[in-house]
Amino acid sequence: MGPCGNGGIYIATPDTGRFRTGYPFCNDSRGRRATFRLARQGRQGSRLFSTVKKGLGVLPIIGAIAFYFTTPQHVEGIKWIPYDKSLLTQAAIENRPVIFDFYADWCPPCKELDKNVFTAPEVIRLSKHFQNIRLDLTKRHPEQDLLLKRYQVRGVPTVIFFNRKGAEERELRIESYVDKNEMLKRMRQMIRLSSK
Repeated sequence: MGPCGNGGIYIATPDTGRFRTGYPFCNDSRGRRATFRLARQGRQGSRLFSTVKKGLGVLPIIGAIAFYFTTPQHVEGIKWIPYDKSLLTQAAIENRPVIFDFYADWCPPCKELDKNVFTAPEVIRLSKHFQNIRLDLTKRHPEQDLLLKRYQVRGVPTVIFFNRKGAEERELRIESYVDKNEMLKRMRQMIRLSSK
């Protein structure tokens, strides 16, 4: 017990990293000012401080690794051409079948099609046989309403297949999320119909 009682404060010194206990300036029972007294805490406190320092140094590295592996990597998918009136006519003139995708950013199944289906290598490969047109309905305007009515689109996602003559192959129409295999099946069927 020191001149100021048995209390004290712990201080980590920068040169050694060891904990020391000290009694700041205080008066003893005779009214004299006691000097600042430091006592070594021992090796156990030193090891603890060293371990904490190392742990804190490793945390940013672990965070960077976790960020890298949890950040989604961008994968290329079908090359969509934004809708324009002339594209369907041009495709019919060129004798080219069309995949016409009605899409919106606020549509979860549309996002899933983009992420899981339209990025599949086989789907991308087959898409090169088509004119791939996308109408983005994220922000609506009057011209889009006319198209929705003309093609009887009730919601998104909707994927319409047009043959080489510009007519829709109604039985191939998609009006909800489908997996990669179902999309490939319909694309192959459209290619077969277009080759006749």
